[in-house]
Amino acid sequence: MATTTKNIDQEKIDQAILAEAAKRMMNFVKRLFPQATLDDKTNINGIQSIEELSRFIPYPILSGEPRVDIDSDKATIHWMTDIDATSQIAISSDDDYNRRTGDRYIQVVGDAQTLSKEHSVLVIGLKSDSIYHYQLRSKGGIGPLAVSRDFTFRTTREGIRIISFLTQIKDAQTVSIKWVTNKEANSAIQFVPYFDNVAALDKVKLVKKNEFELIHEIEIKEFEPGIFYDIEIISTDKNGVAVMQKINHFSTEQNDLPPEITNIKTDSTVFLDKNNKTQTVISWQTNEPANAQIFYQEGVHGSGDELSEKTEVNNNFTKEHIFIITNFKPGVVYSFQVKVVDSGGNEALSKIHTFMTAKNKESIIQIIIKILEDTFGWVKKLM
Repeated sequence: MATTTKNIDQEKIDQAILAEAAKRMMNFVKRLFPQATLDDKTNINGIQSIEELSRFIPYPILSGEPRVDIDSDKATIHWMTDIDATSQIAISSDDDYNRRTGDRYIQVVGDAQTLSKEHSVLVIGLKSDSIYHYQLRSKGGIGPLAVSRDFTFRTTREGIRIISFLTQIKDAQTVSIKWVTNKEANSAIQFVPYFDNVAALDKVKLVKKNEFELIHEIEIKEFEPGIFYDIEIISTDKNGVAVMQKINHFSTEQNDLPPEITNIKTDSTVFLDKNNKTQTVISWQTNEPANAQIFYQEGVHGSGDELSEKTEVNNNFTKEHIFIITNFKPGVVYSFQVKVVDSGGNEALSKIHTFMTAKNKESIIQIIIKILEDTFGWVKKLM
């Protein structure tokens, strides 16, 4: 009987401690978020766990239908939120989505650190002409994760495309133009000179090779020094489907300007069915075809620091650059900078950027608990 009474007394003490802890934490949440749903009618004593507190913290509102830019092997998904929040996409192929139960998404892609109201996530490595399911996921600086309903899109069929191209100036009259296609196709170069800033359409010339190849090269010996040209690289596959790449304002005069690097982005992926393996995608653009390389190092580093690690040089001369790195540790801060070199040997190096790789999957409740533990030392003792 004495043991039973003692247990009852201890239970009352525990309930009183929990009620007081909940009350303090609710007041803390209300100070952080005045719009949180806390009022005199809130039943503090009715809260039985820290998990129940999460419903009082406002979450980002995902605005409207997302916009999807679709290609045969990648897609970029855009959406808006009413407050600054993270940008992530959960995604699965149609087969994986229908086969799984519970969380039906295979991987989570995006930026889990940067907060913004405008969101854009690039998903690469997709199969052509395939259906994919995806879900928008955004989280404010503190608070629960907002998730959308399930959306779908279908990738396009893989058509012919120019993977990379470059121009090699041999002298003032001679230029070798090289490019690579993803399918066998013929080769053609069309060029037109400019006089007084007007295209001389009566002087358009076309040089063509009928062999079907993946690697293409045409040498032009009819350029005039000091004259600017518009050049079109054209390839047509065996089905009659053509692709074109335009080079504007080209001249055989040596260009000593380095490429311009813009739109550097980092996206981390967590594969939910592969022991939370992480993958980082770093992408950027240049204003002219160039090869590319990334220098990186764990930790925060500033301007002037030499980063100790580097990737192999990607010698595909292109204006769209994408690197996939799989050896970064999850939840770790890295510094990196990108280097590009154009066909003339002019190189450019970006400033040093810093980001954190995706963490292993963690529930929003775990995150809330950690924040509260950091703020109130006594919370940990209640768990």
